[in-house]
Amino acid sequence: MNDHSQTDRTRVRGVEPSSIDPVCGITITPERTAFSHEHEGVTCYLCSLPCLHQFRAAPQAFLKQAPPQIAHGKKS
Repeated sequence: MNDHSQTDRTRVRGVEPSSIDPVCGITITPERTAFSHEHEGVTCYLCSLPCLHQFRAAPQAFLKQAPPQIAHGKKS
């Protein structure tokens, strides 16, 4: 299994599918974000333009690590 397993695309009784932004770790509703990037055949959804730019610059760096446990926009 690849590192994209955190994406939940199952629709359950009206609950929208969600995905985790690989850069900042927040939950994204794919249908509600304007930011996505396909990497190795998998679409990753991102919350903002800065996260999209960071992901495009080094996708493997974000996909190889566990989701960050930080508040959005803050670095530890």
